[in-house]
Amino acid sequence: MTGRSTTLWPFITLLAAVASALVTYRLLNPLPQFIERENINRVAVGNEAKVDGWVGISLQPPTHLGYRKKVEILDLRTSEVLKFPTLIVEPYRPSDAVFGEIVDDRPWWSMKGLFMFYFSSPTERSQRYIVEGVSEETRFIMNPFLLVGLEFFFQSQDMSEAELLALNLDAPNFKLFPEPSVLEWNPKERRARVSYDVSSYLEQSKEWRKPLELEQTFFDLITYNARDFNLEFLQFVAEGSEHLIPPPELKKEPIPLRHFLHLGGRCGLPIGCNNMSPAMPEIQGFGLTALPARILLSLRRKNSENASDPDMEYLITLK
Repeated sequence: MTGRSTTLWPFITLLAAVASALVTYRLLNPLPQFIERENINRVAVGNEAKVDGWVGISLQPPTHLGYRKKVEILDLRTSEVLKFPTLIVEPYRPSDAVFGEIVDDRPWWSMKGLFMFYFSSPTERSQRYIVEGVSEETRFIMNPFLLVGLEFFFQSQDMSEAELLALNLDAPNFKLFPEPSVLEWNPKERRARVSYDVSSYLEQSKEWRKPLELEQTFFDLITYNARDFNLEFLQFVAEGSEHLIPPPELKKEPIPLRHFLHLGGRCGLPIGCNNMSPAMPEIQGFGLTALPARILLSLRRKNSENASDPDMEYLITLK
């Protein structure tokens, strides 16, 4: 028996390794717990508009989502949508295509963690702050009518952890990233506009060891709020945009939107973190040549080459 047991040990060790790998994979890639339902959501614009003129929409600050249940998160989302019932064709139900793969009881990337990731030296990056503080995706989840939001990043500052913490990142008046200041919709005219305050953010950085310059400032378009309302295509309108350096992959044709939320492994934690995916190079890495800058987008439910007749015209101004 002793000799047979010794012979089996390599096989047993292999089975244990395979089982461990399968458990790790399943933690990061859980089996779907839903059958994706049709997206029924629709914005009340054009002939379906319920109000005339411009409607101001309050913007919500980021909040904590870490280790919460998906149903709680979707309830928070729905409550923000229903604050402005005149902007939607009811009923509203968070889209499975966008939110269905959120996993219960998992951490989320935090605003603080993202800031430290972008500004720290690669040799100084640690997982310690990745999920500490308010969740960065709530910039968009809790602001559903921000159909296309901006996620800013900056050429690496190579700051040490001690330098970053000395900035007092938790202070109420410290801006971790440029923030939207005004969001308005004109449902009858099928138009929306949002402004981001970049100038005050650059001004804040003058107190840092290496102040930021405009040419170090870049941003991606975050589009899952548009997808949630069945606006599945985006087109860049060059004639209404200015002071931008578009990404090389940006197309003239409408771009199908693919952003959604799921459990991913990029945060480096063994159990993964809920975050947005996938990469969309076509709308990542816009640069700025001057302020104010403008980016005009055409949003639509179906693919169409006619940029002059969108379901929604969406203007983003960076001041």
